[in-house]
Amino acid sequence: MALFWQATGLASIILSAMVIWNALRNGFFRFSPAVVLYCAIVLASDFPSFIALVEPGWLFPKRHQYVIFYWTCEATLQLATFALIVGLLARLLPYPGRWVYLSLAALASTVVMATLAYLSGSEVVSLSGVMTPLIRNLTFVAALLNLVLWSLILRTHPVDRLLLLVAAGAGLLTAGKTIGHAMRWLAGVDPNIVLAGNVVIVVTGVISLLVWWQASRQLKNLTITVP
Repeated sequence: MALFWQATGLASIILSAMVIWNALRNGFFRFSPAVVLYCAIVLASDFPSFIALVEPGWLFPKRHQYVIFYWTCEATLQLATFALIVGLLARLLPYPGRWVYLSLAALASTVVMATLAYLSGSEVVSLSGVMTPLIRNLTFVAALLNLVLWSLILRTHPVDRLLLLVAAGAGLLTAGKTIGHAMRWLAGVDPNIVLAGNVVIVVTGVISLLVWWQASRQLKNLTITVP
């Protein structure tokens, strides 16, 4: 599996860098800053992880150092995911103050899910034991918000193809993380199920970056509308 993790890690680095390059080159950053922010965080997290795979013990001599780094990156990526979906929803909702209401809803969801994740943990509290159900719960909420986003996009005429493509990448990302973290949490001590959950998370993450790369390439053929 080492080759698989290295290949997917390298693919993630390359795709996120290509999205950022296109964003700087053709203005995709103005269309969806949160996608570019997400890709920048992916670069900052996956590059050290890739080095750790190639040269174990160089950047993270102790296991707990990598665990802290991993979950810090995951939490930051989750915030960027919420920012992405909230930003897209704000484009489609007509009422004033939509940014405030959506941000407060995302914050409230985070607090509630963090509490549930802590309460559902085992008696021996660990970082992974709390963060795994927390990220699972938050990505589930993000996936529900993305379904609302899809319904709003499909109700517009004509349908904004670029917005739909960006939302599709977010949907793949949130659905994959929800399923993968749920598998990891329910696996218990079965390493095969944990591995399967990790594969789901990584593969859907790479596919979502591929979709966003396609979106950033198509921007030059579409009209940018920034509210």
